[in-house]
Amino acid sequence: MKRAFRIVSIIIIISFMFILYGCAEPNYDFRSLNWGMSIKDVKAKEKAPLINEEAGLLTYEIEIASVPLNVQYRFEEGKLYGLLFDSNDMNDAEIDSNEVKAQYDSLFEEFSGLYGTPINYEDNTLSFSIFGTINIKTIWQSERSEIQLWLIGTNWFTRYYGIIMPRDGGLKQELEALLPS
Repeated sequence: MKRAFRIVSIIIIISFMFILYGCAEPNYDFRSLNWGMSIKDVKAKEKAPLINEEAGLLTYEIEIASVPLNVQYRFEEGKLYGLLFDSNDMNDAEIDSNEVKAQYDSLFEEFSGLYGTPINYEDNTLSFSIFGTINIKTIWQSERSEIQLWLIGTNWFTRYYGIIMPRDGGLKQELEALLPS
């Protein structure tokens, strides 16, 4: 009887482990991608429309939190090392700065849901409603990545940017230098 109980217990424990393992969410750095993936692997995994390809760069039209974005995957020696994103309608003169701020807020909520409480939040907005400037920077960290979301502009032209990079990659200054000042 004890032996049958042990066998049944072991089967239940093993079954439970398979269920837990099978339900676990895969550990990706961004969407279904991980740092170090090849260009070929990224192209196979990314299902969004590819809008531009050049040496070391793949640009896709994606959507996060119902916000349309251009995301530029950056490769070094053929391996994914970081990405930049911004709105894919930034050249549209009809875009309202308040609409852009609402899109930023949607991205902020989505990233907070994915990565938790930001480790840094800086709001250096100066009288945004009366010819002022807006400058908000938020940073989250996951186990392997740093995620930055920026909102920069004036009340007549505002845009947001994002950077996602490996925490241990040492590429922070290089990627941040690509952002407009």
